Amino acid sequence: MAGYVHCSSNNFIRIGTKQQRNKDIKLIDATNAEHDFIAHAYQDISKLLNEIRRLKTDISKNKLPQT
Repeated sequence: MAGYVHCSSNNFIRIGTKQQRNKDIKLIDATNAEHDFIAHAYQDISKLLNEIRRLKTDISKNKLPQT
């Protein structure tokens, strides 16, 4: 799990949990939006891939939503 942390003039992404920490990622000259995007990418990509799989299944079963 990643989280965005802002401390004084340093912005970094904390990797891992409190009990199991990995190296932090420090981005120089990155915006807050860029930090948020990177910090949430792992969870967001997993959700996106699951949605793609679900849609492929619906397409193969011809169960597309009506528009």
